Amino acid sequence: MLAKRRSQGNAFGVPSLAKVNRIKQFNKEIRYVQGFRQQLNGSTTTPVTISLTASGKFLLGISIVPVGTGDISDTQISFIVNNNNLLNTVAAQNLNPNFVQGDMEFFPLPQPLQGNDTIQANFLKNDANTVNIILNIFYIPRL
Repeated sequence: MLAKRRSQGNAFGVPSLAKVNRIKQFNKEIRYVQGFRQQLNGSTTTPVTISLTASGKFLLGISIVPVGTGDISDTQISFIVNNNNLLNTVAAQNLNPNFVQGDMEFFPLPQPLQGNDTIQANFLKNDANTVNIILNIFYIPRL
């Protein structure tokens, strides 16, 4: 009976350095996006509590897209992650990828996440119109 000998550098159960690097590269490229549809009523503040479907490792950014012919030019957003105020009354249209007109898919807000994060967005609608939006959260999950 012939037995094939394993090399000492790659013992059984230990991945090679090349495989570890490929896995690390894949983990850097993977990202999740989670969307929240919300109706913003005129002349009110609308809080949106965000709970991610997968434990987050790193927040990449957000985007706000109006649904239909809605106008968000008079809407402001405050965005809070774990009691850290990342955006404070910023014009919501600045977070719309169609408004920015670049290769940006989202507005970057790099922030480390702990996995059990408290994330809240508060929208202040300054006129009497009602608009529907989709708030997209881009993040890297814990794998």
